[in-house]
Amino acid sequence: MAKGFFRCLRAPLAGALLLAGLPWSTPAAGGGSVKAGGGTAPWWEVRLSVAAEGKYVLRGDGPPVTGFYALEARWEGRLEPDA
Repeated sequence: MAKGFFRCLRAPLAGALLLAGLPWSTPAAGGGSVKAGGGTAPWWEVRLSVAAEGKYVLRGDGPPVTGFYALEARWEGRLEPDA
């Protein structure tokens, strides 16, 4: 069982990665990006956004320390299909 920070990110990140990899997420049915001339490019253009927020508690020898965190990450790039 995951603990702490990664427990909160596991489900949203898995869902985002699944959606990014689905074949219907590409403009052309066979995969690849649609070119201006109507053909398909030999890659997929991918945009992935992940956002998370929550609170944390650090317990130690002294009084517990609490706080809030927020994360927003964005990745854009191209992926070439596997054979």
